Amino acid sequence: MKVKSSKGNCYIFKFGGTSLQTTECIHKVLDIIAGFDRPLVVVTSAVGGITDLLVQASADPALLHSRKDEIHRLHLRLAGKLGLEGASLVEYEAHLSETLADLDAAGSAEDGKARDLILSTGERLSTWLVAKTLEMRGVRCKYIDSRPLIRTDSNWHEARVDLAATDDLTHKALTPLIEKGV
Repeated sequence: MKVKSSKGNCYIFKFGGTSLQTTECIHKVLDIIAGFDRPLVVVTSAVGGITDLLVQASADPALLHSRKDEIHRLHLRLAGKLGLEGASLVEYEAHLSETLADLDAAGSAEDGKARDLILSTGERLSTWLVAKTLEMRGVRCKYIDSRPLIRTDSNWHEARVDLAATDDLTHKALTPLIEKGV
């Protein structure tokens, strides 16, 4: 997908879990983003290892609580090492707690919709962490939850993306931000 604006083409960078494995790796990602001088959309995978924990939790509901605690601790430790503090840290911790609490309401992992929600948790946590850390560095950015922008059929866990609808919603959400230089 290519997003066009009056500022020219917008570039899309995707950083995988290995790029977010450690604070050193995350700092490299942040440096790349902060040093890029053109309109940019950033997509992140879950922090390395988090998806595996979520897969375990989705397969065995008895593991959910311990995996949630582990994920919470790991993300707070990363946030601290990345220098999040004060209001930014409080805001991130609130997002972290709220996002992980959603897992309790997700329902059974046998339900494809619940499994998809559980497995998307890592990306939502890492993207928020990257955005908050960039803001702390003075980089204009905004966290966007992509769930309202992506349209699929109802085949949960094996859904097909409606590319036309997703493209339209994504353009409507992102173009005004890109125009503002966010």
